[in-house]
Amino acid sequence: MSSWKAQYFTLDELITTSRAGFDDAQRKGASDPATCAKLAELAATILDPIRAEAKKPVRVNSGYRCLALNNAINGSKTSQHMKGEAADICVPGLSEQGLWELWRWIAFDSGLKFGQCIFEDARPNTEGGAWIHISLGPPYRKPGGEVLTWTPAGYKKVTARPGKRA
Repeated sequence: MSSWKAQYFTLDELITTSRAGFDDAQRKGASDPATCAKLAELAATILDPIRAEAKKPVRVNSGYRCLALNNAINGSKTSQHMKGEAADICVPGLSEQGLWELWRWIAFDSGLKFGQCIFEDARPNTEGGAWIHISLGPPYRKPGGEVLTWTPAGYKKVTARPGKRA
């Protein structure tokens, strides 16, 4: 794909799901030129700089989601994932504190033009640990620059750079 300029990520990484039965729908949805262009922008302008800062591979847990997959996981009805504008990421081998530090860098130091940057604690009764949700900012999500955390108590807006994780 000639418009793909990401150094560290492929289109396949952004559309693959571990949920059985959605592969064809994922490929079909991601073949839309507008969706593919947004995935390329997400990878090159948001995910690549994060990978460079992390200095180790970043895993995309969830990138593009077709409507059926988004419904199956009870995703937001307005999720940027369905438009190819968001990714949930983690860094294998990085501690939760290390992931927190990466989230703080993205949110407060990186200068990245994101829509949302959310540190998400591990969900109760699910596999895996914490992750970061990151999305494209304006013009895709206005006003952009929204920084949040999620715990089992819900979402909390963050307006100032927090300290170390408790």
